[in-house]
Amino acid sequence: MAILQSGDLALEIVHSDFEHGWVSYDVGLLWKGESIVNDAILKRTTEYWASRGVGVIRASEDEACSLLPFLKRVLRTNESDYWAPTEPDISLTIITDGRFPDMPVPRDGELARPESGAGESGDADANANALSPDDWIRLLLSVDTYNFTDAIKYSGQGICIRLSVTRADLERFYYRLRVEYLRFRYDFAVDEQLELSHGSDYEAPEF
Repeated sequence: MAILQSGDLALEIVHSDFEHGWVSYDVGLLWKGESIVNDAILKRTTEYWASRGVGVIRASEDEACSLLPFLKRVLRTNESDYWAPTEPDISLTIITDGRFPDMPVPRDGELARPESGAGESGDADANANALSPDDWIRLLLSVDTYNFTDAIKYSGQGICIRLSVTRADLERFYYRLRVEYLRFRYDFAVDEQLELSHGSDYEAPEF
């Protein structure tokens, strides 16, 4: 399983289904291995919602998984970024400079850490050489209220968890999720279905 651990707090993401050209994600927000979400308030009005596990957040997006390319890009570029699937049931913000968006920013607006070793020119090679597996990376996973019972539309509001992990932790999570998605993509014939839908010009995203 692809689980990103921060002490007793953890984020689990599973590719759970692929139907009608949409990939579904099951997301667990865990404390000591148990969901911190009250299952009684989760929406189960349709087969799609009812099929989720206990305390599991459900999200989906059109076509192939875009989360893996996002994680790969953040790890490669070391730049903070934001991801949300086609349907904004969840969103994930990754901050590589150690601050969340609502934290104070230095007056000069500089986001790069002075100790990163990157020159003012922003040279990519220098930036890559400065990366350490022990660098701290912050994540903010937000869940829209649309996952909850009686919610009829997206609100842009909800719950969230924050995690602080090392670059090595995030890389391990990425590789485990990638291995699981490769198996999922084969089992559900994702590329074949999307090629039928889009034609022979379809190109699977790199991740």
